[in-house]
Amino acid sequence: MGQRVLVLTDSNYHKERDGVFPVAAHLSQNQVIESVLVADRADSENNAFYFGLDMSVAELTARPVDAHYKFETSRDASTQTIKLKDVDAVWIRLEYPTSEEFLLYLPRIMPHAFTVNNAKGLVHTSSKEQLMELKPLVGDMMPQADLCDTAEQVKVLADQCSEGVVLKQVRSNGGRGVVRYRPGKDTDLKNIGDVADYLKKYGRCLVMEYLQPQGPQSDNRVLVMNGVILTVVSRIPPEGSWICNITSGGSAEMSDPTQREIDVIKYIDPVMRKHGIFLYGVDMLLNAKGERVLSEVNTLNVGTIHVAQRLSGRPYTKFVADNLAAVINARDFHIPPIGIELIAA
Repeated sequence: MGQRVLVLTDSNYHKERDGVFPVAAHLSQNQVIESVLVADRADSENNAFYFGLDMSVAELTARPVDAHYKFETSRDASTQTIKLKDVDAVWIRLEYPTSEEFLLYLPRIMPHAFTVNNAKGLVHTSSKEQLMELKPLVGDMMPQADLCDTAEQVKVLADQCSEGVVLKQVRSNGGRGVVRYRPGKDTDLKNIGDVADYLKKYGRCLVMEYLQPQGPQSDNRVLVMNGVILTVVSRIPPEGSWICNITSGGSAEMSDPTQREIDVIKYIDPVMRKHGIFLYGVDMLLNAKGERVLSEVNTLNVGTIHVAQRLSGRPYTKFVADNLAAVINARDFHIPPIGIELIAA
């Protein structure tokens, strides 16, 4: 009997370009997979599971996935009931807002199921607080940064940075809620009072040096799976913006990993593997010297897989699906990648 996989996703947040659709379709066709079903957070029938964290939940409403599964049909497929006890593995493909409480609920409600990425590992790694743990590993390959609870703490760091700082909510992605503060300048947050209001609304934030390269800024998304760099996609901000995320209107093009990017992955991958992170994305910005430096690590809903495939013509979605199937079948995050020659340059 093959593996029965439950995909946790949310159609209110996923878009046509999201890799969940082609990866899930390929996953359903893998020889070690018996079935793939999607339990949508947007379906009210699943509220007790997603929002109530109800330990008495025994089944979910789900949609079956086949080779033709895609964005246009994901909400049209007929639903069926899946019993949680029948699930062998869970593939987590959720956007924020996804609470720490929900991620910790998953291994309690389905202790028998293998979760990818590891649910408890996601609690730790999907917070931007983890960047401060990685800072000693990468040294000057990461900008000045700190976790700040007060406006005074933010100003101390901002005064040390010639271009000011960027404030990021500790649990957010896609460039949402990212703002700039530069004392005495007309930025997103114009004064210390605005900074205080931002912290009052969002709580503790990661505050990082604002980087101003000599030329245009670009953000390299380095996709890593099982310790291997799959590809690098360079994301360019739209005109008049400094936020490079594709979801914020940026454009994208293929790139090659720089030596600094290779070095950063070498230093941080053992940490990610320790936490059961199978697939993750590392964002690398340019500093004033034109060097790539670590900006973010994304582990919750890792994007850019489908974008890389569209730009390069290489079968990244099938490659990820086949390796996802192998990891699920082995119930082991440390097995060597398979089929690497399919995506070789």
